[in-house]
Amino acid sequence: MIGYTPWYFHLPDADREYEAAWVDRAKEMLATTVLTVAEVAEHAGFASVHYLSRVFREATGQTPTAFRRQVQNPVGVGGTSSLSPGLVMAGTRS
Repeated sequence: MIGYTPWYFHLPDADREYEAAWVDRAKEMLATTVLTVAEVAEHAGFASVHYLSRVFREATGQTPTAFRRQVQNPVGVGGTSSLSPGLVMAGTRS
């Protein structure tokens, strides 16, 4: 599993499977929607935004907000966005 920290592999298997599915669902929503982190937590199956934030950070090494920034604003060579100047990614807020 790429993108998971060593801590994550110390969980019991059943917990790890549920949380992996929730984190994967959260990653997809963070990358493709304009839902708030709290809304993503609810839709992904987390009991609270705080639980999402803790589990997401432990699993990926970054916060949900940092992950969203990274995938919605990729940086190319030279420190600029790799997107064309007029291109706006789906799901970004204006």
